[in-house]
Amino acid sequence: MLKPFLVLVVSIALLPNTVNARSGLSRERQIRLQSLYNTVLSSGAVASLDKGRAAFLSIDPGTPERVEELYGDEDASDGFDHGCELFLGRDQKTIEAVVFRVSTMTDAEHSQSYYFRLDPQGNLKRTVVTRALYHDDKPVRGAGRAEIMEKGAPGIEERLQHELDFWLKGMYRKKKSDKK
Repeated sequence: MLKPFLVLVVSIALLPNTVNARSGLSRERQIRLQSLYNTVLSSGAVASLDKGRAAFLSIDPGTPERVEELYGDEDASDGFDHGCELFLGRDQKTIEAVVFRVSTMTDAEHSQSYYFRLDPQGNLKRTVVTRALYHDDKPVRGAGRAEIMEKGAPGIEERLQHELDFWLKGMYRKKKSDKK
């Protein structure tokens, strides 16, 4: 009778270090996400979501948010701009949604951005790709478009993993000595 109990104890003891069964995410990733959330909550700029982004992200307009300092391509070795936003509940403490944004200029007049909306546990809920036209370094009003991507669309998981590596592991960040 002691052996089954011992096996159960060992199984329970090992479970937290592998994968959270409810979300399917590793314990390490959950810890890193929580650390990022704490950083953004304590030092991120306070903002409110505008109607345009609210519509394609499927988040109520005016939802309070905290925005982590955006990293421009001068700060990242991958040539992308990176952003992280936490959308808060009415109490301004509860995290309702997380959005990672990665953008690049595809040429002198066109940009492409990926918005990854996750739940607070880190599960992907929506991906939106936007494309914008620029003139004199300013977006041309009405010339952009947003496309909601299906789960499993080619390249989405890889792009999200790249962004998570940037925020959670510090990959693709230039060292101060690497900046020009």
